[in-house]
Parts: sequence; structure tokens; C-alpha cells
Amino acid sequence: MVKLFKIIEKIVWVIAALAIVLVVIMMVYGIITNTQQGWQKVIPYLYLAAFLFAIYKAVVIIFTSFYKIQITKRKK
Repeated sequence: MVKLFKIIEKIVWVIAALAIVLVVIMMVYGIITNTQQGWQKVIPYLYLAAFLFAIYKAVVIIFTSFYKIQITKRKK
């Protein structure tokens, strides 16, 4: 069971790192495309999607950490 949670934790950390990279890429993309008039209506939705994705990953990391603590307590 512990091995499963360690694997899940590694996967979550990789996904969280990808989320951070995607947010930075989207911010750079938003700055670049902000000069064009056609993209100005879409940019707030891109930022909202990136923000929601980052919040989702943060919640996953918190729950994974919580369950890791619970497993550690049960081992003792």
C-alpha cells in the first residue's frame, strides 16, 4: 500500500511540475498574443484555465500529503 502511494506521489509531483511549466508558458503566450486584437477576448479564459489547473494540482498534492501522514501514523 505504501509503495502505491509513493508511486502516486511521484506522479503527482511530475504533474504539478508540468502544471507550473504550463502556467508559465501560457503567461508568456498571453503576453505575446496580447498585442494582437483577436486574442484579447480569449486570454482571460486561458488564465482562468491555467489557474484552475494549478489549484487542482495543489489540492491533489495536499490530499496526497494528508494520506501519507495517515499511513505513517498507522505504521507507528
